[in-house]
Amino acid sequence: MTPRIPHPRWSDRIGVSAAGVVFREVETGAMLLSTADQVCLGLDQVGPRVWRLLPPVHNGLDALCDDLLRQYPEGAPEILQDDAADRLAPPPIRLFL
Repeated sequence: MTPRIPHPRWSDRIGVSAAGVVFREVETGAMLLSTADQVCLGLDQVGPRVWRLLPPVHNGLDALCDDLLRQYPEGAPEILQDDAADRLAPPPIRLFL
């Protein structure tokens, strides 16, 4: 496992998809729909990969990032971790976790 610098906005514990969330991949990435809050969020092409690695696949950001690093071996671990954390941290994403 690659050593990680703690991300200032995200703990190593990651959430699971909330009840009532619809995830659908589209040509440009994916869409998340919270049926409870009636909020829709678009994800870029990396977003669906991050979403598919959420629990129960991985329970922590380090494990999720290690998996992404295997998919993107040319990526720098610290940049990949920041990108993954950024995709999970914005306020709208909290409606879906």
